[in-house]
Formats: sequence, C-alpha cells, structure tokens
Amino acid sequence: MEKHKVVVCDHIHEAGLELLKNDEQIDFVFAADIDKTALLDVIADADVAITRSSTDVDAAFIASAKKMKAIVRAGVGVDNVDIEGCSKEGIIVMNVPTANTIAAVELTMTHMLSCMRMFPYSHDHLKNQRIWKREKWYGYELKGKKLGVIGFGN
Repeated sequence: MEKHKVVVCDHIHEAGLELLKNDEQIDFVFAADIDKTALLDVIADADVAITRSSTDVDAAFIASAKKMKAIVRAGVGVDNVDIEGCSKEGIIVMNVPTANTIAAVELTMTHMLSCMRMFPYSHDHLKNQRIWKREKWYGYELKGKKLGVIGFGN
C-alpha cells in the first residue's frame, strides 16, 4: 500500500495532528516551524499540504510542489492561497467554511455583553485608577434592544 505524504505547514489542533499521525496510509510531516526555503524542499514530493494563515501558497510554493494533489486550508478563508495557480497545476484547494462558526458567534456575544455592561471601561478605571464606582458602571441590558447585523465573508 502506497502512503500519501501529508505536510502540515502551520500549527493545527493536537487532535488533528493525532489523526494524521495514526493513519497508516499517511506519511505525516510536521513542518510548521521551518523557514520558507526548507518548507519548499519538504513539499517537493508531498501529495497534500495542510495550511492555515501563516503559509502563503504562492507561485514558489506551487512550483516546488511537483506531486501536490490538494491544498487543505484548515480554516475559513483562502486569501493566502493562489487558487488560480493551483487550478492551472491541477491542485485541488479545499477549506473548512464552517470551522469557526461557533467560536465567532460566542466571541460576538461576549463583545456585545462586554460593551453593554461597560466592562472595558470599568476594568480600565479599576486597573489604572484603583477606584471602583459601581453606580458609574451599571451599563445596559440587551433585553429590548434592536440589533443590526452586517455580515462579511462566508
């Protein structure tokens, strides 16, 4: 059985690394902590590269990846991947468009509550002036408020 060389170019979650390490059909290479020149050498005979935001899949990357069949962007955006260049070389580009949906929603809710309750201001006041005036930092409730949502991206 022929193994497929999979190069992880950026840091990904340990659970993902374990899946790759334990798959008998994969020749796993972790290359997140090497410089661009060394990375280009490592991907020369790779079948798949897994990237995040730190690795630019540019013309030099594509030219070095002689056997590359797929680039997997472990995340939402593909702005660091030359999709046209990959297509010309027959390299499939994939991403995970809903990978961070829950985290994005939770962070949005956190920021909304933080702003409504004036947390950044009260924290700064307490930290820098060492004075706590509760009545100054009551803030507001979200209940009954109208929320306008402007979305970008996926």
